[in-house]
Amino acid sequence: MFATGNGIDEVVTTAAEVPSTFDAQFWDVIAVEGKENVYTIVQRTYRSAPGGSWSLQENSAVYPVPVITSQGSAEWRIFPSEENSDAFTSLRFLSIQLVTTALGVDRYVGTNDANQVVVISIPVVAHPEQDIPQWKFLGGQIR
Repeated sequence: MFATGNGIDEVVTTAAEVPSTFDAQFWDVIAVEGKENVYTIVQRTYRSAPGGSWSLQENSAVYPVPVITSQGSAEWRIFPSEENSDAFTSLRFLSIQLVTTALGVDRYVGTNDANQVVVISIPVVAHPEQDIPQWKFLGGQIR
C-alpha cells in the first residue's frame, strides 16, 4: 500500500499502486533549512495529481488526527529504524514523527482501519521500537 494524495484539503489515504492512483503516490521529502532531520513532505505533481503538502486536518488535542494535503505544511522528523532494514533491497524502513512541543508523547505517522494516513500519539515512556509505525520510501530520495 502506498500513501496517496486525494486533493487539496483531503485526507491522505493508502492505496495499491494501480494506474488510477499512480500519479498521486509520489512525494518529495524536502529538508527544512537549519533544522537537522526535519522535513516537509510535498506531493510531486504529474498530469492530474492534486499536489499539496502534508499537514494536519485539524489542530486537536485528541489523536489520531488525519494527515491531509494542503497549501500549508507541517514539519516532520524522519529517521531510519535501527531494528528493521530490508537486506534484500538495502532500503531502510523510516519513521515519520510530527514536530511538536507536546510533552510526554511522541506523534508518529501511521494508518487507521479506514486506510487513512493519520498521526497517532504514543507515550514517550511506553513505546518500544516495534510499536512505532514505519514507512519505506521506494525509488526516491530525501533531500
